[in-house]
Amino acid sequence: MTLALRTGATVLPAAVYFTPEAGQHIGVFAEPLSLSRTGRFRDDVHAGTQGVAAALEALIRRAPTQWHLMQPNWPSDIPAAADGLG
Repeated sequence: MTLALRTGATVLPAAVYFTPEAGQHIGVFAEPLSLSRTGRFRDDVHAGTQGVAAALEALIRRAPTQWHLMQPNWPSDIPAAADGLG
């Protein structure tokens, strides 16, 4: 968010889904996020982060079983990750 706000770079939320019926992966892009400096930088970062979270929520809702984390997220995940199972 910081980089996008400072440089004017576009933030484009995206996801990749596997389609069993076609046996292939498809990429889906959400609408570009409109970020702008409106006042306090911290507030602008917060607003942009909320926008990304909302866009990712919609992408995850489309196929929640295909959402994967590449690192432990919950405290209960840490033992499994330490054992190489997570």
